[in-house]
Amino acid sequence: MVRIVFGLLALSLIAGCNLDSQENGLPKDIVGTYEYFYPHNTSDLIENHYIVFEEVNGKVIGRYYGTSDDFDDGREGYLPGFYVAEIKNPILKNGKLSFDVKISENDLFLNNIGHEVKSSREIVTKKHPRWIQDYQPGIKLSRSAIHLSGKVIDSDIHIQTKDGLRWFRKI
Repeated sequence: MVRIVFGLLALSLIAGCNLDSQENGLPKDIVGTYEYFYPHNTSDLIENHYIVFEEVNGKVIGRYYGTSDDFDDGREGYLPGFYVAEIKNPILKNGKLSFDVKISENDLFLNNIGHEVKSSREIVTKKHPRWIQDYQPGIKLSRSAIHLSGKVIDSDIHIQTKDGLRWFRKI
């Protein structure tokens, strides 16, 4: 396993930004949309992941947009499913970010999910068929929850996953 070492958050500190979690949640400095560009995209299949932090009623909340590969040990011979899930238990301390994502098989869909969709309950299944029920019956996920952690560096988020580093750039 390759160990990746990251530098300090010098630009954020110089700018006077407070990037540590506040008593009532995440700091407002983190608000924005962050994109991980999947290196094996094709013209027919875009598997980018997104982290979206927004302020709602004075509190910063987050959503994660990803693929079923996060919950599957090995996908061979079939396309991934797509999900949007609430970021749970976010912690940002000394530039280190961690959070949990939990889904069920009903939260996976055949098509990419736009950022205007904030939860799987909002998805119309005629436009977005369910991935397992409608497309991949019999597939079982290896797990229903993941813990992600990494660092906030300048205006990017670096997350270490089971498959390697995901570098999310603020867009």
